[in-house]
Amino acid sequence: MSGLFLKLLNMSISASVLIVVVVLARCLLRRSPKWIHCILWALVGIRLLCPFQLETTFSLAPNAQVVSIEAGAVTSQVLAEMPALDNTANRYLAKYYFEGITVPEQETAQNPMNLIASVWLCGVAVLLVYAAVSYVHIRRKVRESVRIEGNIYICDRIQTPFIFGVLNPRIYLPSSLKEVQIKNVVAHEKAHIRRLDYLWKPLGYVLFAVYWFNPFCWLAYILFCRDIEMACDERVIKEWSAEQKKEYSLVLLSFHVPGKMITVCPLAFGEVGVKQRVKGILNFKKPTFWLITAALLFCMIIGALFLTNPKKNDNVEENIATELSESSLTDQTLNTEKDSLADQESELNALLKKQSDAILAQQQSFLQTWADAFCDRDGAAIDSLCMDGARKKMMKEQLLVIDEGDTIFGWSSPWPMWDTSDENSKGYTITTSYDGKNTAEILYYAWTSDPHVTVWKEDITFEERDGSYKVTDENIRFLDYIVSGTEFDEAYPQINGTPMDYTVNGMYDALVMNSLLSSSMLYQNLKDPVLAAKYLLNLLDNENKVQVEALQDGSKEGINMKITFIEDGAERFVKMIQPDSEDGIWIPQDYE
Repeated sequence: MSGLFLKLLNMSISASVLIVVVVLARCLLRRSPKWIHCILWALVGIRLLCPFQLETTFSLAPNAQVVSIEAGAVTSQVLAEMPALDNTANRYLAKYYFEGITVPEQETAQNPMNLIASVWLCGVAVLLVYAAVSYVHIRRKVRESVRIEGNIYICDRIQTPFIFGVLNPRIYLPSSLKEVQIKNVVAHEKAHIRRLDYLWKPLGYVLFAVYWFNPFCWLAYILFCRDIEMACDERVIKEWSAEQKKEYSLVLLSFHVPGKMITVCPLAFGEVGVKQRVKGILNFKKPTFWLITAALLFCMIIGALFLTNPKKNDNVEENIATELSESSLTDQTLNTEKDSLADQESELNALLKKQSDAILAQQQSFLQTWADAFCDRDGAAIDSLCMDGARKKMMKEQLLVIDEGDTIFGWSSPWPMWDTSDENSKGYTITTSYDGKNTAEILYYAWTSDPHVTVWKEDITFEERDGSYKVTDENIRFLDYIVSGTEFDEAYPQINGTPMDYTVNGMYDALVMNSLLSSSMLYQNLKDPVLAAKYLLNLLDNENKVQVEALQDGSKEGINMKITFIEDGAERFVKMIQPDSEDGIWIPQDYE
């Protein structure tokens, strides 16, 4: 059994390299149709299934025998220090160096490789038993289902539609489905059957069960399940109109259960990666012929490079004695030189890191000093931190005023009037800096007494002069009437936990009180999630340029909102919540 496990371990290591390549290839081919991704996962499956591969000179796969059976044997210091435990080398050493030496065999219970193999086998058994129990459980649930047409059945005991069966796949639908849901669900499940996904997914699970000890196989199985769902979505909607795609997406969202595990037997509609799938559906564009051709060629290249093994040296047994003899004469010298070089390299790296950390700390301190002075409206500090060009530019924009010895910076409201002495309540975030050009982007969260928060984005360039940093250029933009997806991303890289989060910035209670005491529509509109999103997220109030719509019914968990920017066609998603009650005000949070 230990021999079988070692064989699978070596195959797993070779496949891990291919899995990493496939994950990277998915990123490069993100605009290609998702069935191309399924071809890439098929290459991984072939690598995991086939114990033997062709040998080529151009293969990039690792040696098929990365770990050998002799790795667990106690032989000698020489064998233990071999850089590559190759079977051929081990046979030579056993013949010429250890002939006649008897090593006592370990008892089975004491052999670590046998113990590891036993643990592996138990893991395989657990996963396969889990699959079998799931199969029986689902079979009992659908036993009393009623056929409505062809291979389509209605069942009262299920909550989500799925395909069940291998030789004779059937589509099972919950009896609670509406007509519009049935149309979209059946189209999705029939696409699964045409693609034979009801065969590929169980096969993928079997491979996952056998190679459960490899974390890369966990990743591969999860991404594989997502890709077959997205490929199926694309097959369904490829000729559909925008309105049909929207309807399909809403049906998909209605079956989404957050946090649900990837099931074993059924291919459930709305099962995995719903957020990513909805984005893919709404942004789907039919791929061009040249894109498909290039993607297929890329898959063929990956297959040629990683489905073959490196060609072995036929003369290795004849030359190994000479190589070992020559290497033994120079090992000590090489090791001494290597140790010396390693020490020098370590000292150099430590020195460079120390210098780099000192520079980064100095730049970070300068940027924080600048941002604190900005929030405090400290004109004298701002003036002292500027070069002449930046100073004149801010004076021209009337951001900085110097008159008869008085230096005034900023205005009264709105302004990022936060307590800069408190590290936990600073009204800014430094989002980008230290890019090799001495530039930085700072987001300021300005507020008024309403209370209401807007975002300002400041781009500054700075350089070192006489041992200290000075700002050479400054530009600020007020993101208070957001009209594009680019502006939205700039203003809100994150909402939760930032000064834009009304649950942590201290302004939520004031808004609630104002909504109770004031009849002003400004506060009453906060009880409508769409109007609250427009106001609190500083969106341009113009339906011809910015549209906001709810994607689901309100609940204590919140409402997902879709924001469409007409000018650039961008779509962004946020979540609106009512922290206290269903009659309370709505505030924005990051989309989940």
